[in-house]
Amino acid sequence: MSDPVRAALNRQQYGIWILQNAAPDSAVANIPFAFRTRKALRWWPLNRAIDGLVARHEALRSRFPLVDGAPVREVLEPDEVAVPLQVCAVSATELPRSLRDFAHQPFDLVHDLPFRVRQYLLDDGGSVVCLVLHHIVGDASSGGMLVDELARMYDRVAAANELPPELAVSFPYVPQPPARASSLAYWRERLADVRSAAMTLPGSRPRPNRLSFAGDVHRAPLSHAAADGLAQLRHRLKVTPNMVMMTAFLATLARHGLGPDLTIGVPVNARDPRRYGLGLGVNTLALRVRAEPDDTFADLVHRTRGTFLEGLAHADVTVESVLDDIGHRFGDWRSPLFRQVFNWRTFQSGATIAGELPEFIEVPAEESQFELQLAIAPGDGPPQINAIFSTDVHERDRIEALVGHLDEFLVVCATDPGTRVGGPRTIAPDPPWQAGPEQPAGAGTDPAPAVTGQGDEIVAWLLKAIEDLVGRRIEPDLDMFDQGLTSARAVRLITALEAEYGVEIGIRPFFEEGTAEALTEAVIAALDARPASDTSEQGHTEGKHRP
Repeated sequence: MSDPVRAALNRQQYGIWILQNAAPDSAVANIPFAFRTRKALRWWPLNRAIDGLVARHEALRSRFPLVDGAPVREVLEPDEVAVPLQVCAVSATELPRSLRDFAHQPFDLVHDLPFRVRQYLLDDGGSVVCLVLHHIVGDASSGGMLVDELARMYDRVAAANELPPELAVSFPYVPQPPARASSLAYWRERLADVRSAAMTLPGSRPRPNRLSFAGDVHRAPLSHAAADGLAQLRHRLKVTPNMVMMTAFLATLARHGLGPDLTIGVPVNARDPRRYGLGLGVNTLALRVRAEPDDTFADLVHRTRGTFLEGLAHADVTVESVLDDIGHRFGDWRSPLFRQVFNWRTFQSGATIAGELPEFIEVPAEESQFELQLAIAPGDGPPQINAIFSTDVHERDRIEALVGHLDEFLVVCATDPGTRVGGPRTIAPDPPWQAGPEQPAGAGTDPAPAVTGQGDEIVAWLLKAIEDLVGRRIEPDLDMFDQGLTSARAVRLITALEAEYGVEIGIRPFFEEGTAEALTEAVIAALDARPASDTSEQGHTEGKHRP
C-alpha cells in the first residue's frame, strides 16, 4: 500500500471539519440525492458504476485525519478503497423512514470515506437509489454531476460490461478559486457592524449554549394563487422568480418584526466553469438589505436585486474568509453573520438510466445548522417550500404561520406591486420565553460556576495559552471567541490542552462553554471521569498535571 497523498484543508473544509467533530453524532453536513426508477436496476452494473465514480473522483477517496494536531485531507488510491453498494427490500410505506435513516447516518471523517450508496428494492418492482455525500467534499451542485456519471456508467456496463472510456479520466479535488483582495475589502465594509442578534425573530426561544442541530422541516407547495402571483411579478418587474421569492422572504421577515436592517445567508454557485470535478463550489453570501416600512414591494425587489448582483460580483470570498478578516467576535457558533438562509435549489440532471428518466425524491431534513432556512425547489408545478428550522429555537406552528404569510403576501403584491412592506405585525402574541432582538444571546441560561483551587490553575494555563495564540489579554469570564479565538486556533489549543492534562477534551466544549472559566469545568470533569488506573503513578506519564 502506497503512502496516501495529504493536503491542507481550505477555510470552508476546515469549518465543516470543525462542525462535524464538534458534533460527531450529527448528520447536519450530509447531502443526500435520491432517485426512483420504475424497474429495479441490476446490482452488478450499479456496483461497477459506483466503483467507477470512486476511481474517477479523488474527493470520494478522501479521509480527514489529524496529523500533528491539525486536520488534513488524505487521498487514497482507487485500488485501496471500496464503497459497498448496500441493498435492502422495503415497502412503499417503509421507504420514507428508511431513506431518512440512511441519509442521516453520521460520517466518521477520520476513518470513513465521505460517500455511501444504498439501493432500495420496492414491492412494486421498482427501485430507489440514494447517494449520500458529506459536505466536506462537495455541495448540492455536485448531485447532478454524480447522477449523470452514474447513469452513463450503469448503461455502458449493462450493455458491454465496461465503463465508458470517456469517464475513465481521474479528476482531482477542485479547489476554491483564490479570493481577490477587492472582494475581501467589499465584504469587510459591508459587514463590519453586522450583528446577527438583530435577526432574532420575535417569539423565538433563547438560543441554547449547548451545541445542538435539533431540527425539523415544514414542507408545503406554494398555493396556486401565489404561484400565479410569482409568475405575474416576475414578468411585471422583469426579474427572476428567485429574486421575487427572496424579496418576499425578506419582506415577510420585516413584517414579523425584523429590520429595517436585514442580513440573510444566500448560497450561490461560485464554481469556476472551466474546472470539472467535485469540490466546494457554493459560497454563502451574507446579503444585507434595508427594508423600510414605507418601501413598496417593487422598491424592495429592485434594491434586493441590486444588492444581490453586487454581492455576486464578490462571491469569490467565503463566509469563513470574511470572519477571519473582520474577526469571529460574535460568540455564535451557528453563524455569526446571519440566522436565516434563503436557498433557491436548482438540482439539474437530464440523465436517463436503463432507458427511463428517473424521478428525483426529496429526503426531508431532520437537523438544522441555521435557525431557519427557506429552501425553494422549483418544478413543473408550484414551487415546493421547505422551511428547515431549529426546534431549539422555533415552534412548528410559528414557522407554518410565517410560510403562510409569505404565500398570502405574494398574492397581494401580485395584485399591487406598490403594496408597502410595512404594516401590522403578522405574528401571534409573544410566548413566555420571548427573547427578542434586544436580549443578548444565551440569556436565560445559568452562568458558569466560579472555579477555585485546581480550577484556578487550569484557568491560568488556559488564559496564557489563548493569549499566546491571539496576542492579547483575555478575560476569563468573557466569551473566548469574542476575544479573538478562532476555530483554527481552538484546534491548536485542544492539542496543547490534551497534551498538558492527559485527557481527551475535543472541540465541542469550546462552543458550548464559551468562557475560559466554564471550559475549565469541562477539563475538571474529564479529569474526574478518568478510570482509577489512570490516577496511579503509571498514569502520570502522558500529562504533566494530575489532581
